[in-house]
Amino acid sequence: MKRKLYLAAVAAVAFAACNEPVASEPENLQGLVKLDLSLSSGETKSVGTNDENRITNVQIYVFDDSGDIEAYKMEKYTTQTVVSSAKTFVDCVPGTKKIVAVANAPEMPDVKSYDELSGKTSYLSDNGTKNLQMIGEIDLDVTVATEITIPVSRIAAKITIASIKNDMALDYYKGMSFSITNIFMLNVVGSTGFLEDKEPETWYNMMQRADNGSLRFLLDRNSSTPINVNYSETVTFTQEQEHAYYVYPNSTETDSSDQEEWCPRYTRMVLEARLGSDVYYYPVSIPDIERNTAYEVHLTVTRPGSSLPDVPVNVVAVSITVNVVDWNDGAEINETI
Repeated sequence: MKRKLYLAAVAAVAFAACNEPVASEPENLQGLVKLDLSLSSGETKSVGTNDENRITNVQIYVFDDSGDIEAYKMEKYTTQTVVSSAKTFVDCVPGTKKIVAVANAPEMPDVKSYDELSGKTSYLSDNGTKNLQMIGEIDLDVTVATEITIPVSRIAAKITIASIKNDMALDYYKGMSFSITNIFMLNVVGSTGFLEDKEPETWYNMMQRADNGSLRFLLDRNSSTPINVNYSETVTFTQEQEHAYYVYPNSTETDSSDQEEWCPRYTRMVLEARLGSDVYYYPVSIPDIERNTAYEVHLTVTRPGSSLPDVPVNVVAVSITVNVVDWNDGAEINETI
């Protein structure tokens, strides 16, 4: 049976000219309308694993037709709560409302308007593998007490390695041992807007792998065991075998891998490999990464890779197929390089 969690009704927020907003008791309690709110993932491409759907907290903002805050509610859940069982309710006066749900984000109780919330920055460092930030909003004409479902979607994108094939073209390399020793994300956007993407304030792993601290499990492989791939073999993965990587949207229009100094460029999944006794890199560039979208990488290796992680491999050395799908089932876009 789904668990229902309820909070006491919030008081409407009264605004006085030139003064900070203060909480006050509504003059006419009989005029309040109760909104019973639930979160949903089915309408917004948020279907995923239980960890990817997990909710630790949700903040509900109700804005009036002028965009000013009318009600705010912060609900905290146990670590076992998933999207479908995240519920709360707020009271507001009748009228046209814009209702925004922000999940798994730091507390933001002082938002005064929809425009102010739109200007807030979401940071990749505030995400975790079990608390990915989500956002959703609806417009509603409130007249009577009602139950409302707010569809939410993740801000981050998800990138997984789906398969690696050893198809060396030259006999000289066919007999050599080949193994993937590490996988990591490069040139990762570290911040964006909650409601819409905006210019990044920070980046991670700029041109080379760095110490990612708490972000390690989002951006780095969580195993030190090499992945051995013999000639003519294909190794496939489930998410449990090779975990997903989570990055923020990157709309950089052109790549800059030919620039020695840092500037914005494509995000890449980089596979570090050992061929015989030599180390090579196979960077997989993923242009125009969008929020709440999953990217599956299929890699076929035909020759030695690049000597640097941020320099793409010559096209004859590797065949890459990137399947771009919504986080749930959706259309596929296949690109072969």
